[in-house]
Amino acid sequence: MNSYKIFLSIIGSFLLFQCCNNNIKNTSEKPLSGIPIIIDTSKVLDSIDVSTIIKKLEITPLKPNEGDYISEVWKVEFHDNFLIVLDRYGSNRIHIYNTKGELYKSIVPTGNGPNEVSTITDFWINNKGNLEIFDSSLNRILIFDENYMPKKSFKGEDRLSLTAIQKIENKYITYGGFNSSHHNEYFKVGIFDETFKIENAAFHFDEVFRGALISTPTAPFGKVGDEYLFSQNYDNTIYNISKSGQFTARFQLNYSPNPLPYDFNEKVVRQNSNLFKSQDVDFKRINKLYKGYSGFRGKWLESINYSIFSSFDEKQQGFVCIYDKDNKKIIAKGISLYLTDSRLIIPYLPYFSTVNPSENCFFTVITKHELINFIAKDSPFFGLVNKEESESNFLVKISL
Repeated sequence: MNSYKIFLSIIGSFLLFQCCNNNIKNTSEKPLSGIPIIIDTSKVLDSIDVSTIIKKLEITPLKPNEGDYISEVWKVEFHDNFLIVLDRYGSNRIHIYNTKGELYKSIVPTGNGPNEVSTITDFWINNKGNLEIFDSSLNRILIFDENYMPKKSFKGEDRLSLTAIQKIENKYITYGGFNSSHHNEYFKVGIFDETFKIENAAFHFDEVFRGALISTPTAPFGKVGDEYLFSQNYDNTIYNISKSGQFTARFQLNYSPNPLPYDFNEKVVRQNSNLFKSQDVDFKRINKLYKGYSGFRGKWLESINYSIFSSFDEKQQGFVCIYDKDNKKIIAKGISLYLTDSRLIIPYLPYFSTVNPSENCFFTVITKHELINFIAKDSPFFGLVNKEESESNFLVKISL
């Protein structure tokens, strides 16, 4: 394996972050306590064989129809045995594939009609199991039926700068990072009613941080069974979201040595806020602020029995952990993961995008250009991937 190991690092901008729940107004408040997960970053392996952990790996070419190609994968969700793929900046479409890689439908709701949008900002599955789409430019929500046909739409009563949404019962939980405000109140998470009118907020922050360059997760929300989850970059708490929009701690990620302090914003970022608001971002100076700390990088995927999440060590090297929930311990921790028999590196975070919680299956959609770099030429998967066109995409599925 040494001849073709690829050591991956997750490259991120080291930006603003904080830890608070919907009752906390001050960024210096201590975080909540959830089930502890201990992560010793001094014992992270460069690479680790996960052949005894990964029960099965499947790679399936996606088969688009003519004109329905995926240009750039922004978000992927697993729902009802379908993979819903948002191509936000390429085709501005949602492509729906079955697990055999066959295209079921491409949704192109762009236009000026009542059941159309100009851009797709985000999508989610509502409590009835139906797809909904949000267009931030029109502040419009488009709701589909069980056959993914547009059913109705409405414009929200309140408008915020939003990047992600999840519907829980009759409420919309929204994420806007350090950009949202309402009546001079600044917060990252908004709780909206069924008319998209704001009724509460969470994760408040001081006005001095507003508009600063931040790292916003593409998919901060998740669901396991009947439980809704929330996570965000550089916040070491993984949260539960109640049906009323309350946040409580689910897991607490305890890093060592030198964990990122919960009040890092107040201690360090506040006095350097000009760095984050500059039009000409000096990433070298920003990165120096984080030197020597370890913490959570913001990607959390959870099934019934396992969690996969990304972190960084004191040298800002990214690594991935697989956590066994039943035995309450980390069973794999490395910069890269590989399967000896399959002769390939697992294209892990940030590549894994969604999960089928009930079956402990993790999915991603990845281009041939990216995927071929993880596969040895003597791998049984090499021929399958290499024969496809250069612009092809693949569904990668691992079962734990």
